[in-house]
Amino acid sequence: MIVLQTSDLHGHFNASIAGLAGYIKEQQNSWGKSLLIFDTGDYLQGTPGLYYSSNVDTTEKHLSSAFYDWVPYSAVTAGNHDIEAGINVFSRVYRQMEVPVLSANIVHKSSVKPFFTPYRVFRRKGYKIAVLGMLTPYVTSWVPERLRPGLDFHSITSSALNLIFRGHVNMSKNP
Repeated sequence: MIVLQTSDLHGHFNASIAGLAGYIKEQQNSWGKSLLIFDTGDYLQGTPGLYYSSNVDTTEKHLSSAFYDWVPYSAVTAGNHDIEAGINVFSRVYRQMEVPVLSANIVHKSSVKPFFTPYRVFRRKGYKIAVLGMLTPYVTSWVPERLRPGLDFHSITSSALNLIFRGHVNMSKNP
């Protein structure tokens, strides 16, 4: 089994990412279903193409959604720069993605229910691997409330403990 992880791509889905995509495709051919690929966020801001896809052409599939569905990632998480894009942008992008978006500690303030899927269980070579998505709760210090209305960002530790030790992570199936 092999795990690949990317982070902080900041929308550079251009020639520089072509090598990465080629490498991932090679690994997928070599490892098949034993390969897990994750991205840990910060991909919704950084290039004019992303700005255009987020704010001008809002009817087509977002550039980030298309990229993460194409590569083929196992799951992605949100980063603080993704939240900075604003709830309208990141909600649209994540709705368009086929790849699961994980975060156990981003919750609706009113219901305290997770905004995203908290975790995913992957089965590889006879093993069950639970992957929890998390984002630093300090995002509330960096990103104004108007860009993330109605969302709360709980402690990573308490969110993980809540899922694991209170029996919410069911290793027999996905949530």
